[in-house]
Amino acid sequence: MLDAVGVREGSIVLRNYITCEQLSSLTKGTVLEGYVQEDDDPVGLQGKLLSLAERPRQSRPGPGTISIDTAFNVRGIGAVALGTVKSGTIRKHDLLRVLPGTATTEVRSIQKHDEDFEDAGVGDHIGVALKGVEAEALERGSVLTADSTLKLTTEIDAEAHLFPYFQTPLMPGATIHLGHWLQYSLARIEAVEGEGRSARFKVHLDRPLVHPPGAKAVITHIDSPKLRVAGTIELP
Repeated sequence: MLDAVGVREGSIVLRNYITCEQLSSLTKGTVLEGYVQEDDDPVGLQGKLLSLAERPRQSRPGPGTISIDTAFNVRGIGAVALGTVKSGTIRKHDLLRVLPGTATTEVRSIQKHDEDFEDAGVGDHIGVALKGVEAEALERGSVLTADSTLKLTTEIDAEAHLFPYFQTPLMPGATIHLGHWLQYSLARIEAVEGEGRSARFKVHLDRPLVHPPGAKAVITHIDSPKLRVAGTIELP
């Protein structure tokens, strides 16, 4: 999964007498191959994690997008959503689309770690009080955005890249799930062109997947007897 979502920086802590050599056959050819191997030192690891968390983030201007974890109603405030900023900058009074769907909402306030802020950037996990929308209309995986370039996709005809460790054949008619941000959508493979690890799939989703142009979705196959993370597929 780490390889599928492209997490290129990380650490591996070796425990229980596991050696680097034992891990190498599993990490070879994946992003984990470049991870730093750390000693099992809780104090040192804590210091490193804190320094990473405090590292200044590069500002990314442009219309903001939030992927929602959860939403609820707060008495006297209204709908509040918790989520992570995926692109651009979110500011107070921004008018955002609620995707998928046609609703819009206004950002009344922004909180990070229970403190009020005027804006939030990429990577920030925030709470936003919203105007003009009910919490019941905001599901886990819903997207709030001011970015007009985001796409809603229900039909995909694109190259899929399957992991060497995934051995279950994916044939026309198979049911899979596609994941992007916190969305996890049921889909059906309608056609497969080619063989091996790079085949072209034609896929129909039960509900629209919200994504930037050219993004990737993670393919999972929950009926697989072993590994369920199958690979990735290009999005239009």
